[in-house]
Order: sequence, then C-alpha cells, then structure tokens
Amino acid sequence: MERQITFAKQMLGFQRIMVDAMASNMIIFLDQTERILGHYVKGATWTPPASKAVFKDWIEHNKQGCDALRNAACDGLNMLEGFINRSVKQ
Repeated sequence: MERQITFAKQMLGFQRIMVDAMASNMIIFLDQTERILGHYVKGATWTPPASKAVFKDWIEHNKQGCDALRNAACDGLNMLEGFINRSVKQ
C-alpha cells in the first residue's frame, strides 16, 4: 500500500508541473500574439478604435482564462492530495 501512495503522490506532483507549464506556455503564446498582432493593429489606420479595444480585451480575457484554468486544476489536485492523505491516516 505504501508504494501505491508514493506513486500517487509522485503522479500528483507530475500533474502539477504539467498544469503549470501548460498555463505558462499559453500565456507566453498570448504575449507573443499580442506583440505581433498589436503592431499590425496599431499600424492599420483603417481599424476603428473599438476594434483595437476588442483585440486588447480578447487577449486579457484569454490570459484570465489561463489563470482560471490553472487555479481550477490546482484546486482539484489539492483536493485529490487531501483525499489521499486522509485515506493514508485511516
């Protein structure tokens, strides 16, 4: 039983690393998208200011979504770890 608990805790640690890396990479991708498309949108004089604001809002909402996804996944992993720790004590 001890080996299974150790293995489960190692898998939780691995999952935490994967979730954090995924969210960080998505945010890096969004930053690059913002820089590249931001230059295009700023340079396009024919683009209305409302469209430029929508672009900025889109980027910010995606970043908030990445953070929310990371937090939700971490909360779920914390709950699972708590369950494992409670079952070990019993």
